[in-house]
Amino acid sequence: MSYSTRGPILAIFDLRTEYLTEIQRRVKDFTGSTEFVITSYERFIDLLVTEGEHYVVAVFSKETDIQTVLDVSKAIRALLIKSH
Repeated sequence: MSYSTRGPILAIFDLRTEYLTEIQRRVKDFTGSTEFVITSYERFIDLLVTEGEHYVVAVFSKETDIQTVLDVSKAIRALLIKSH
């Protein structure tokens, strides 16, 4: 886990990502692998894309169309799969 000098928001992303990836590891046998998680906050949209032990976090403005977020998640996941 890393904390940036850019403030507490990055620490929140780190903690949230650690939490979600740990949950994924614990339930994977029952649910299968998590592909992505989208969280809509009051001020922005957060996208977590996972592939195995690798993940990418992307942040979007609230005005971003949900289809755009889904398209980006698919593109990121394809890149993660390709990089293995």
